[in-house]
Amino acid sequence: MFVKRTKVKNVTYIQITKSFRAGKSVKHKVILNLGREDKINKKDIEGLIAVLHGFLAGYQNVVKGK
Repeated sequence: MFVKRTKVKNVTYIQITKSFRAGKSVKHKVILNLGREDKINKKDIEGLIAVLHGFLAGYQNVVKGK
């Protein structure tokens, strides 16, 4: 997965995207649209990262049977 900037007219959007292979070509699928780059708050992104990290820690505990 990676962070992608997509420009539409004069507005840049930030997206979390994953790559996958379809036959011989590589395609991209948007997983999450974070919105306009000029409207994104760094603290909100840091909060999202913290929530995802906590979720994954809990998910690993479920997978391991804890």
